[in-house]
Amino acid sequence: MRVLKFGGTSVGSKEALEKLAQIVANAGKVAVVVSALNGVTDQLISLGKLASVQDTRYREDFLELEKRHLNIIAELFSELERHAVGEEVKKNLRLLADILHGVFLLKELSLRTLDVITSFGERF
Repeated sequence: MRVLKFGGTSVGSKEALEKLAQIVANAGKVAVVVSALNGVTDQLISLGKLASVQDTRYREDFLELEKRHLNIIAELFSELERHAVGEEVKKNLRLLADILHGVFLLKELSLRTLDVITSFGERF
C-alpha cells in the first residue's frame, strides 16, 4: 500500500483541499496523512503561549481558528456531511478550549501540554 502525505500548504485553502481530494481519488488504494491547515500549528503554539501568561487574546485568536475550520467545512461539504464533520471538529474545539483554559488558570505550559495542543491541528 502506498502512503500519501500532504503538508500544510497542501491543505491551506479550499482550492488546495479540492486538488488534494482529486489526487487521492485518482491514486487508487492509498493511506492518506495530512498536516494541519497551513499556519495552524504556529497558531496553536501561540494560543498556548498566550494562555500561559494569562493574555486573554488567546480567546480571540481561538475564535479565529474555530471560524477558519468551520468555514472550510462549510465550503467543502454538503449540508448532510457538514453536520457530521462539523460536530467532530466542534468536539475537538471544545476539548482544546478546555485545555487552553487550564493552561490559563495554571499559568503553565509544559512541553507535554504544548504537544497535546499542537496535535489538534492534525485532528481538525
